[in-house]
Amino acid sequence: MRRQVFVAAVLGLAACRAPRPSSLQIPLRWTSPDEVKDVPPAAIDAFRGQSVAVVVADARQTRAAVGENVEGRPPAPVTTKDDVPGYVGRVAAATLSANAIKVVSTGATRALKLDVQDFFVSEENTYQARVTLGASLVDAGGAELWHGVVRGTSKRFGHSFDEVMYGETLSNATLDAVLQLLGDDGLQAAARGK
Repeated sequence: MRRQVFVAAVLGLAACRAPRPSSLQIPLRWTSPDEVKDVPPAAIDAFRGQSVAVVVADARQTRAAVGENVEGRPPAPVTTKDDVPGYVGRVAAATLSANAIKVVSTGATRALKLDVQDFFVSEENTYQARVTLGASLVDAGGAELWHGVVRGTSKRFGHSFDEVMYGETLSNATLDAVLQLLGDDGLQAAARGK
């Protein structure tokens, strides 16, 4: 009798388990983590005396798509209504500002132009995000001083299909891409004018 009650309870719990959602829409929220201070001192020095405008465009094919859960079939898409280039720009500007690099919207001596090429989280057993940015640094006259591509990544563990986990993983990968960018020796030399 005791075994039958146990089996019935297990079956009852399994039947109550919510089905996996077919999709998820998430907000993009940037929380300023302590890592914004991880900008290399050489990058801070390279931009000393400069004012920087951050300009971001979206080069992705599917602009609303920011992830997918592949734990089941078919994969469940994750989307956002938020402005991805605006989000990336806020992260870049906040990181620069947190490190005493002057960020302006007009009259900049340098413009950091970013193209969002990839901004995506794949969830299977973990959340794995990748953010790829095409980047260029231009002077006040519009002449390109440097260009390159940087990629930020982040991997996190958490409950399945959790909007907070998607957001944190994308936030961390975006910050990682910005830190990779600012740590680039070529960018630093171009910012100094060398």
